[in-house]
Amino acid sequence: MLRMILIALLSLSLAALAGADKTEKLNLSASGINKLEVDCGSGFLRIAGKAGLNEIRVTAEIEVDGVREGDLDDFIDRNVTLRLEKRGNRAF
Repeated sequence: MLRMILIALLSLSLAALAGADKTEKLNLSASGINKLEVDCGSGFLRIAGKAGLNEIRVTAEIEVDGVREGDLDDFIDRNVTLRLEKRGNRAF
């Protein structure tokens, strides 16, 4: 019986440490923009240009280890800032 309880607790602990992920999307008209400036923290970043597009599209795949799925939105609100805005002829 004790062995079954320990296995159940270990399984719950591992599930809690597995992490969670979420995808966020941002869009901005590219009209009048001739420069893109990016301030990025840790993680992987890929920037791809494509002729003829009329907007800037950002897809952020946020993956957090050690945070349960139910706590992810709160973690993102406290620790992640995602913005895409136009200032003059630049997108930030």
